[in-house]
Amino acid sequence: MLRIWTYLLVASTLMAQVPQSPGGDPYYRAKLFTPTPTALQALLDQAGYDTDCMPVGPDFVEVVLSPQEYGVLQQVGFQPVVLETAAPLSAILGDIPVGYHDLTAIRNILLAKQAALPALCKVHNLSTAYGPSLTVEGRAIEAIKISANVLVDEDEPNILIATSHHAREISTPEEALDLIERLTAGYGVDPSITALLNTHEIWIVPVVNPDGVNTVWTTNNLWRKNRRNNGDGTFGVDLNRNYPHLWSTVCGGSTITSSETYRGPSAGSEVETQTMVNFSRSRRFAKVLDFHSYGRDVLLSYVCSPIPTALGSAIDSAGISLAASVGFGTRDPSAEGEHQIFQIGEITSYAYLIEMNLSFQPAYSVALSEAIILWPLVQSFFNKPMSIRGHVTDALSGLPIAANLTVNTVAWTQGETRKSRALNGAYDMFLPAGSHMITASAPGYQNLVAPVTVSATSTATLNLALQPLNTTFTLALSTNGGGFGNLNLALNNVPAGTVQGYTVFSFDTAAPVGTGALIGISPDALSYNCIAQPLALGSIFHWSWPASGVYPQVPIVFPGGSFPFPAGLQADGVAAAISASPSLLGTTQVVRITF
Repeated sequence: MLRIWTYLLVASTLMAQVPQSPGGDPYYRAKLFTPTPTALQALLDQAGYDTDCMPVGPDFVEVVLSPQEYGVLQQVGFQPVVLETAAPLSAILGDIPVGYHDLTAIRNILLAKQAALPALCKVHNLSTAYGPSLTVEGRAIEAIKISANVLVDEDEPNILIATSHHAREISTPEEALDLIERLTAGYGVDPSITALLNTHEIWIVPVVNPDGVNTVWTTNNLWRKNRRNNGDGTFGVDLNRNYPHLWSTVCGGSTITSSETYRGPSAGSEVETQTMVNFSRSRRFAKVLDFHSYGRDVLLSYVCSPIPTALGSAIDSAGISLAASVGFGTRDPSAEGEHQIFQIGEITSYAYLIEMNLSFQPAYSVALSEAIILWPLVQSFFNKPMSIRGHVTDALSGLPIAANLTVNTVAWTQGETRKSRALNGAYDMFLPAGSHMITASAPGYQNLVAPVTVSATSTATLNLALQPLNTTFTLALSTNGGGFGNLNLALNNVPAGTVQGYTVFSFDTAAPVGTGALIGISPDALSYNCIAQPLALGSIFHWSWPASGVYPQVPIVFPGGSFPFPAGLQADGVAAAISASPSLLGTTQVVRITF
């Protein structure tokens, strides 16, 4: 009890000692000494100071301070110990050995890979393809796509690697460059890399925040945010607090414009964020890794918003496995509104933020060593099978549909979404192992609910064919007389999921059409004979589906004289569609034909 009261007394004293941040550009990296470092870090964060990803020791907290913040903390009794004073990165490369790549050098590497390996690498300007504009300082966000047959947008799972949301974390683009080199050098040499690039499209974005990175190199090596003019003498939004999913929660970024974790004036307000969001919504990435520094941790699902227990456990378990592959730790994200949380909530569940290295700007040799350490984690990430992959299509035309997908067995509560890709109807999901029900819906189509069984070690395939609304499964019959050899037959709007069916005919037409005991017709010897027919290519009685070309698949041919009908003979016909279960999916209305 004495320990608790002591802690509360110290915490209340700290609260009185930590004034609101007065803002200002980052200038010092410093230590603050305290007997309760965790409590102090929380209070500093709440007051708008930059403690994100900074170390906490047994008796100290590290923090990045502006000159104004340094002054007010001194006034209330703190004695910050300065560890580093900001300077242009280009001016301090004596302490950070030459080797790091600035914006120009990174872009030149991307272009050189494209020139050397045009069938494997393609550089894309994401700002012109997906963004509302260039950045506020007129720069483009670029990505390199790496895949066999790279010039073709193939029907393959897409994977995203992103680095440098935070400008001062200069080792993260080096991780991106290392992965580009490993993938391109390994294709055709390393069987696992070759298989990966033959079956996936890999997108790597080395610099999400080019304006901020330019500021780090030319002005202030401790700069973190982008370069938005906030209109009040402060600059910058923390891009990794600006993503729309869970942006406004109590665990979102700071609302203080001077804060290094300022989340922006609205969800997705920043050009950089909008570009990445639109890019992700278009590509529907199956997997995402986002590299930051520092701390050597894999960040797990949400911070304080509820997530379905089974899914949260699956995400956390997979993240723990990734961390274990390289001896990293795990923790919750620093805030909500982060990039990987957006990917979990709207695009995919297999998305993680990796905190690499033990400082923002280690020696270049250390950055290269860290990339070697991280490679087994990235390999494990690449090799993890997605739970489900499939396509959503129009049941009649076979064309792809951008559909909404709901996992009925996962009770989302935070507005999470799943969709199939507009280009090819493809979708990927990461779900807990077990049995699930998936509902596919799209404007103009009937909802389709389908079961799927998920394994932790393999990918289940679930293709969903949606039936257009206001369409009815119909049978069209006509004849020019003579018998079954002269019969013209067509099926329209066959129900989704049909694998086979019957077309049944009856000569017993005394009962009103549609009232018969056998799917709407009166049974007789002919109707029973139709049902008894074995499945055969082109059969009008027992047919397979989807048909190839015009139904029936081959012309109906009967030996001469087999079915000579007297003129005026009537018959009732009806078609039934059957699923693989098997179960009856639907029947047409009865059609009466006169020969």
